[in-house]
Amino acid sequence: SNSARTDRGVHSCAQVCSCKIILPSNKTTDDVRQLINQHLPDDIRILDVVRTTRNFCARTSRGRVRYQYMLPSYLLFPRESLKDTFEQVGCTDAQNRPPRDPLTDHETSCLQQNRKFMEYRALPEQLQSLRDALQSFQGTNTFHNYTRGLSHKDASASRYIVSFTVGEPVLSPISTSVNDTKMQVEWVPTQVVGQSFLLNQIRKMISMAVDVARGFATMDSLKESLSNCKMKTGTAPAEGLFLDMSYYDGYNNRGVSEPLDWVRNGQDETPAMQRWKKFKEEQVMNKITQEGFSHEQFLKYLFIQEFIFDKERSIEDGHNEDDHTAVISANAETATLNNGDSNKGDDDESRSQNANKTEQSETQPSA
Repeated sequence: SNSARTDRGVHSCAQVCSCKIILPSNKTTDDVRQLINQHLPDDIRILDVVRTTRNFCARTSRGRVRYQYMLPSYLLFPRESLKDTFEQVGCTDAQNRPPRDPLTDHETSCLQQNRKFMEYRALPEQLQSLRDALQSFQGTNTFHNYTRGLSHKDASASRYIVSFTVGEPVLSPISTSVNDTKMQVEWVPTQVVGQSFLLNQIRKMISMAVDVARGFATMDSLKESLSNCKMKTGTAPAEGLFLDMSYYDGYNNRGVSEPLDWVRNGQDETPAMQRWKKFKEEQVMNKITQEGFSHEQFLKYLFIQEFIFDKERSIEDGHNEDDHTAVISANAETATLNNGDSNKGDDDESRSQNANKTEQSETQPSA
């Protein structure tokens, strides 16, 4: 079993898998790690192999999980200037465009060469608004509007979020096709810790919070989306999201001989933690922030929010005594760029970078 399933296109730096391994008497668990890695590409790595109890299951034993979403600051570009920016490259008519892939390669290329747009820096008040919006998701809430196929009456729609935070913006260079010049794109890191997440839940929460921060939705609308009403919400691109850490506090507190922890005594980094940091920086973060494909998806998402949303907000209310419908963001079915089919989190089927911490059930070593 594995600790989490992710949406298609979502990366992973701390996936935990449980399996049975026959360990030769002359080999250590670290030998197993190195042997497996010899047969894997650089963007898939085993970070550690740890002995566990026989009944350990990576999925059911996990107590918490942390995801990180990297948000390019140009998603917060002022709306009055944003439409002008799209119009400059002819991106105005959404009527005859494919809703899932609305921009041509030429249009996305032109937008990526616009320094004023790509090098936009998030304002302090925008970052504070983003923080306030994300913190509103903390605690136990009903997230039927942040996934598909659930109503507020479904018990599985209720989820507990420990924290949702916004870090300090970071700069990352990206090359342009004009004289191979480089631009410094600003990214805003966000982290969410929870017990478990629904399909698309994190990406939809990010989308709602961004809409609040850029004035496309209000905090009242966000709070209403957590009530019994039915509300359409957008889905942010999968390319910014990755599984950052899996936690096994309950398992470790049972007094096992080898805790599943990335630090020793709560302070010292293990070799596995050092490998995790290296993989996260060189593979996942570089993949998200420096490759043009990620920017293409974010630009398409932004176009959908600005131009396709307004044409789809005429949804029937469908009122009844305890349920009503509202529209706050882009249609999830029409506007989603990447959909997976998971029940735990945000499926690493394509373009996903994966690093695993493999747990080996205790068995007798054999020759």
